[in-house]
Amino acid sequence: WDLTPSAADPTGAHIDFFNMPPGQWTLRIYTLSGDLVQTLRWDDIQVNGKPQQETPTDGQATWNLLSRNGQDVTSGIYLFSVESDLGTSQGKFVVIR
Repeated sequence: WDLTPSAADPTGAHIDFFNMPPGQWTLRIYTLSGDLVQTLRWDDIQVNGKPQQETPTDGQATWNLLSRNGQDVTSGIYLFSVESDLGTSQGKFVVIR
């Protein structure tokens, strides 16, 4: 999503991940070459001040397209891995700027 920037979300852009497993989970985002870009956890706080997981079964995670170093990510193909008590799920997505 490309939204209007605000003080809480200066870039105004984010990606939502749906169908996250209930309970505790860890989402890791990697470059195609395998470099870790960002790690999100069920108990993290988003830039807008809301928790990643508002209820144990909300099934959603939001990434603000910033790397773990605070830099905007570039266009490209990214890989993700979600780990939880139910197992691991992996996939890929594209960022186009």
